[in-house]
This record gives sequence, C-alpha cells and structure tokens, in this order.
Amino acid sequence: MVPLSIEDLAAAKVIAEKHPEAIVTTVVTEDGDMATLCDGTYNRAMQAAWLEMLTGDGGVDLQRGKLRGVAGKIAAELRDEIVNVEPQHSSAEQSNTSILYGDKAILKVFRRPEAGLNPDVEIGRFLSDEAGFDRVAPFVGSLQYVRDGVEITVAMAQRLVKNEGDGWTWMLEELDRFYETAAIEGSLRRDLIAQTAALVTRANAVVARDAAAILGQRTAELHVALSTGPALSDEAFLPEPMTQESLAELSKKITEDSARAIGALRANLSHLPDESIEEAGLLLSRRAVLMQQIGPAPKPSKIGMRTRVHGDYHLGQVLRTKADFVILDFEGEPARSLAERREKESPLKDVAGMVRSFSYAAYASLMHYSSRRPEDFARLQPIADEWQKQIVQAFLHAYRQRVAGHEIVPESEADFSALLRLFLWQKVNYELLYELNNRPAWVRIPMAGMLDLMRQQSEGGTDGGS
Repeated sequence: MVPLSIEDLAAAKVIAEKHPEAIVTTVVTEDGDMATLCDGTYNRAMQAAWLEMLTGDGGVDLQRGKLRGVAGKIAAELRDEIVNVEPQHSSAEQSNTSILYGDKAILKVFRRPEAGLNPDVEIGRFLSDEAGFDRVAPFVGSLQYVRDGVEITVAMAQRLVKNEGDGWTWMLEELDRFYETAAIEGSLRRDLIAQTAALVTRANAVVARDAAAILGQRTAELHVALSTGPALSDEAFLPEPMTQESLAELSKKITEDSARAIGALRANLSHLPDESIEEAGLLLSRRAVLMQQIGPAPKPSKIGMRTRVHGDYHLGQVLRTKADFVILDFEGEPARSLAERREKESPLKDVAGMVRSFSYAAYASLMHYSSRRPEDFARLQPIADEWQKQIVQAFLHAYRQRVAGHEIVPESEADFSALLRLFLWQKVNYELLYELNNRPAWVRIPMAGMLDLMRQQSEGGTDGGS
C-alpha cells in the first residue's frame, strides 16, 4: 500500500532533505505548476487525519470503497492528549511504516495488507479491550479499507510504552558484560573453566536469569489470556483440542523439513565459513540418528489445546520496561499468508520460539565478543551453553508454574518436554535453511541447536523442562 500526496516544491524540498526515499517523481498540476508526488505517510495533514479517523470511528468515501476508523476503548482519552502533537516518522528499520505522535502513540501502516482482519489488530484489541491483559501496548484503533464487502486492515495505532529497548538488544548488552566477566574469571582461576555452572554464577548471570523468569511468567499469562475471556464466544479465539492426528501430521512435516534442511547443509558445505565446517561435518555424520530421533510423533497422554498464539515470538518482540516486559507485534510470521497467521496452534510454538531466541542471543553475543579475540570462542563456548541452559530453565520453570491448571499445554514434565522438543525441531529446521540462504556466518547457531537437541533426547529430557 502506497498512499500518495502532491506537494508543492517548497514542501517537497523540506521532505527531501530528511527523507529522500519519500520522493516518487515530479508532476505537473492542473494549473500547469510543477509539484512533487511523495509518499503520503510523510504528509502532515494525512498523518493527523488518519489518527483522528481511527480514534473517532470516522471514515471517508474513496473512489472505490471506503476507509473507516475503528476506535478502541482508550481512543477518546488518547485523542485529547495528542491534539497539538507533531507526528514524526520512526527511524526504526521494519517492513511496515511507523509514525510517532510524540511519546503518546504510534501508528503502524501495513505496507502489504491482505484481505481480512490483521492478527496484530485482532489479537491486540482482544487482549487490551476484552481480556484486560496489561502486558501489551494498549490498542488505540485501526483503519479498515472496505470494498465490495471485503475488509482490509491498512493501519493500527497503539499507546507508546516507556521502555529501555527491545529484549534482544537488552539481552545482548547483558551478555556482553557477562562474557567480559566470565573471561576475566576464567583467566584468573582456570580451574573454574571446567566448572561452568559455578563460573556462570560467578560471572553474575542473575539479572538475565531473573528477567527470563519474568518473561516466562508473562508468556504464560499471555497464553492464558488468549484462551479465556468474554470474547470466547468468538470462534476465532475459542480453544480447540489438539488431536493425535494433527500431532502426527505436524511430526511428519517436521521430519520432511529436517531432511530438507540437512540436504541443504550438505549442498552448501563448500560455501560455509571455516569455523563452521567441523560442526557441519558432525551433524551430517549423524544424519541417520537425527532423523530417527525426530521420527514418529510423541504421544503424550494429554496434548493440550490449540489456541491463538503470538506466532513469531522472540526477544525482538518484547520491550524491557524497568524490571518487566511488554509483548509486541502479533502480526505473525511475515512469510505466511494472513489465513495461516490466524490459525490456532499449540502455545508451545511460542515457547519454542523464545527458547531458540535465548540461544541466538548467547551465540550472537559470543561471536561478536570473540571477533576481537578469536581464541576466546572455543574457551567460552561451554560458558555460553551453560548460560543458555540456566536461562532456559528459569524461563520454562516460571512458564509452567503460571500456566498450571489451564490445560492448554501438557501438565506432566515428560509430556511437556516431548511436545516442546517437537516445536524446537520445527524452529531449528527453519533457522538452518534461513541462515544457509541469507547469513552463512550464523549457520553455526542452528547447527549447535540441532546437536544440543540430539544430546538432550539421548539423555531423555529437555533442559529446563522441570
């Protein structure tokens, strides 16, 4: 979606100085004057009109169809706060376009809208206005384009939440300090290098571990909120039993994806960075064991439910707020269709996404840290693995405590671990293919994840499942 505006040359010059990417082309007006065709999201009148429309249930007729605003519960309250606020484009890199209204609100413009209700709007409004879940950015309103009975979400607004940055950036900063301390401790007391659990504790991973526990609790509360509340008369949010048949189908697809990912690894072996060759060779040599371990679907006595979920859950989708977190962006995986992103799934898909995000943080930070001292990578890798293990344990323990009794995930430790492991395989398969195609320098992260899953399964558990 590309809204357009015609600006006179003076106004266009001001826009071009700060945002040259907003300029489309030069045009001649009906009066014969020269003007500039611009990306309309930079037009102040349009920025103000859109927010006014969605906070007041307003609308405007277009040549084909209608653009109408749908206001949330806090829309009127926020509208009074932003009367004299000057909108500004967000500088953050993203596939959508975000417009900030001071420190009060953010308007997200969906650049690739699809027919139907966007899950970011649907779930955001449900959590804010129906479930009363306060660990999300409060829903303000949305803009819907309606034509021939088909509704398309083109924009949504939320109240801005004061924060210390996203969870990914915050965790990387914590890890950078952690590795610095761990390296010093290890050089002073080399006997501790073998005692990784003790060293992780001495290197002060407590802050990150406590944060992971809080995030586990908030994740569980999110899943409980999405499976309960007054809107459960709406079939879009009504939980459904997860069947053995659907589990077997999922397991079959994951097995096929694993074969595809390992095949791609073999095909790209000659293109991998030198430091990844050894792990790649080990993984390829254990291909038969890997495929056997994924094998048939686990058959827990109680599988849990299929509910609405976040769908693309990782550290970049949460904001750090003092000693807590706020969860963002329920749009789902961008590569999937809107209908697929609205499908119900096991909440453990989200849990697996966050567990893998912890692993990515541990290894991405270690690779960055050791880029200055390459010899430190192998020395600190056991420390990174232990950090990850402790963080995941804290996250999963808090999650299971908070979700207990709600029956949306398996109650027993064995059943929970077996089902979680399946979703971890699903995630790591995707990661390996993604890194091979887009970021070969990071391919060692999903490979380490695969080898770790194989180790855990051989030992009969998932780290942190208790």
